Amino acid sequence: MRYCYILIVILLFSCDAKKESEEKKFDYLGQETPGKIPQVFGKGIVSVKGRFDIGLTISPDGKNIAYGVAHESLKEETCIYLMTFTNGKWNAPDKSFLSGNVNTFFPMFDLTGEQFYFAKSMDESETDLWVAEYSNAVATNPQRL
Repeated sequence: MRYCYILIVILLFSCDAKKESEEKKFDYLGQETPGKIPQVFGKGIVSVKGRFDIGLTISPDGKNIAYGVAHESLKEETCIYLMTFTNGKWNAPDKSFLSGNVNTFFPMFDLTGEQFYFAKSMDESETDLWVAEYSNAVATNPQRL
């Protein structure tokens, strides 16, 4: 019976630790933390009026935001942008973090933040899914799945 009480105490502490980790503060690009009413995310930064965004992902640690942008007339401008949170502020959107970042969209971090998935269209062919290794705000070794 004593072991049962010890197990219950351990479970209670582990649940409390999980609750604290789930409540990590995320910087919403200077916006108020959203409530129950939907809001435009990153207005004027990520969400720009007149521009078509294709997917958005936030890394598990909340320090990276990647989003796809479609450009109707310049295919080379259809790409994924990355923003990183360093030294208490968000860096400007950057598309150079991924080599061959042309006709790319629908970004997604994996649960560990160590892999970066995305869609890519090449040579007017069907769109393929790709994966790259992700570390220190750089996606390397992109490969078609």
